Amino acid sequence: MVFVAAILASGPPAAAEKARPAPKPFVSVAFSAPERGTLFGDFHAPGKGAPVLLLLNGLDAGRGGWRDFALALSARGWGSLTIDPLGYGQSGRSLHPAAGIPGGAYGVEKDIAGALIFLAKEGIPAQRVVPVGAGDGAPIVLDYALREKDIPFVVLLSPGRDYQGLRLEGSAREFDRPMILAAAIDDPVALQSAEASFRSARDKARSVVLKAKAGHGATLLKGAAGAGFAAVLFGAMEKLARSGSPGAPDVPPR
Repeated sequence: MVFVAAILASGPPAAAEKARPAPKPFVSVAFSAPERGTLFGDFHAPGKGAPVLLLLNGLDAGRGGWRDFALALSARGWGSLTIDPLGYGQSGRSLHPAAGIPGGAYGVEKDIAGALIFLAKEGIPAQRVVPVGAGDGAPIVLDYALREKDIPFVVLLSPGRDYQGLRLEGSAREFDRPMILAAAIDDPVALQSAEASFRSARDKARSVVLKAKAGHGATLLKGAAGAGFAAVLFGAMEKLARSGSPGAPDVPPR
């Protein structure tokens, strides 16, 4: 049984990590979300059979914060789709109740559903999609994944404990697949949330808490220390993807 893996990434990845091929360029995309309209994002196509990470930042941050991580994913052959939910970043426009557009956490879950529809049209089924939620995005991602049973596992970075009534610990008790939770030791609120959710996890045996030195959400993965932590996170994701868990994507050999 895995309890807590303390990973204090303090430097850049090893030379072997630097020798990876150059990442593919991203493509700016637009797609529709049910009842919400047109959303915008950045898409890196995966290698054959590789997973795609669906990246959702905290709702006060745009998708640009994921750029370094998306490039590192692409260099490993993994794909990514980074989205701006409706009302944020390039997808920003006013949300008025009179317009009949779902808002709040429920609305963002509609955006996630739209992203999965877009990926399916690209030939990428939900079984190969790993949602990543940062900050306030973490409770939303986990709540959505509860109902989308084909999603193999989730990654929650600096997770918020509660967002508009979506309680992370409550969802963790119900979620029957692995979770990778991560937070920095200089971010005690997020770290406490990650550890509490791990203790509540239904699939505790395959879930893990990773600890970085510094950062919050996508910034855990920035800079030299962030590159080292990203390598640790990749290792945890690859372990789950190769574990044979239901719906797990096939990961091409390195």
